[in-house]
Amino acid sequence: MTHPILEKIQKYLKGEIANGFFYSEFVESLKFIKEDEKNILLGCANKFAEDVLNNEWASKISSLVLNGKKVVFVVSHQNQQENKKIISNLNKQFTFDNFFVYEFNKSGYNAVQSVLKSVFWNPIYICGGVGLGKTHLLHAVGNEYTKQHPDKNVLYITSDDFVREVYGSLIKNDQSIELLKEKYAQVDLLLFDDVEFLSKKEKINEILFYIFNKNINENKIIIFTSDSTPSELNNFDDRMISRFNSGLCVILQTPSNEDIKNLFLKKIASVNKDINFTEEAIAYVIHRYSKDVRQLEGFIQNLLFWIINENKANCVITLDDCKSLLHQFSSDKWKKNGYDVDPNIIIEEICKFYNVDSNSIKSKSKKKNIVKIRSICMHALRYKFNMPFEQIGVLFLKHHTTIIDAVENINNLIKKDEDLKRVLINLYKKI
Repeated sequence: MTHPILEKIQKYLKGEIANGFFYSEFVESLKFIKEDEKNILLGCANKFAEDVLNNEWASKISSLVLNGKKVVFVVSHQNQQENKKIISNLNKQFTFDNFFVYEFNKSGYNAVQSVLKSVFWNPIYICGGVGLGKTHLLHAVGNEYTKQHPDKNVLYITSDDFVREVYGSLIKNDQSIELLKEKYAQVDLLLFDDVEFLSKKEKINEILFYIFNKNINENKIIIFTSDSTPSELNNFDDRMISRFNSGLCVILQTPSNEDIKNLFLKKIASVNKDINFTEEAIAYVIHRYSKDVRQLEGFIQNLLFWIINENKANCVITLDDCKSLLHQFSSDKWKKNGYDVDPNIIIEEICKFYNVDSNSIKSKSKKKNIVKIRSICMHALRYKFNMPFEQIGVLFLKHHTTIIDAVENINNLIKKDEDLKRVLINLYKKI
């Protein structure tokens, strides 16, 4: 039962405090500690609440509610224990049990595993191409850490969600920003996905810099993922780059064909050990998904459904079966838009011709050869398949004006360079 004095104070503050979040988070959780001849002592959740309540409300409560008796707010251990748990945003399906470790991803696996042991690096920065399992690792370590430390706060957040959260607080008032900082100060394990997308966001980076310093100084763990190493990040403050480099940085490699084969067969066997494939079918899948584990997993899910739907559980899956399913799986959405082939296949064919990783073409790399091959891919999609600039932009995560400039640049090069023109004509015939 609430102490009558505390109940009276809460009733007064409810009518005075406009910020509903502050009231529900910090006023409703107040605890009555003791009363003597001069003072009333109330316990609050943290230092931020203590400062706000003492500086802005204590004197008003004393004169208007308590007839001159002084009220003092102090951080209470009981309140801290009862403070609301932060929603983790973790996906329970991503665990270490269904994360298969190979040469290309073992450095990332070992890095996050260290968080579960007594000796670990802080921060941890994991970088690598699209679809190599970075997000899976974040959720897996978050889920396992939560099991080991149920009293701790874990938070998984993407850069997009972080940007929305900060901008939402900035629109309101300075107190909302302080509440945001206080929320992150309570996080014991912060899992920050795709940090590279915070480039060119100066105010956002100021908030991240503050959160980083405070949490690291209090021995709270932060793990970042990115498609680029810290030194490759563009439009970040040097001091933030320095912070990323201050801990452990690991790079996930491109998987080998043997890695993809083992991963494919293990994932299938984990669902049904009786499913078999011809060697040609396996080779076809490896060739198609040799660079992107995420796309491979999507294909596996569709393949497993097809096996159930077609009652093929005890049959040998052939090359024709895989080709038929892959064509349907990869091109349905493009057929709806009038295309006979998945543009991603075109991009991969061009990348194979130039012997580059297709992930690098879709990355933010500004290396001269990558920029040129990326532009050729855009040119092929525009002139061979008449794809709108906006749709090409969606594929490459770039504004359509950037696509227009890239295509025009290739047009100008073709006019000057007969060798390039001949190469592209022959290449476009093949695709």
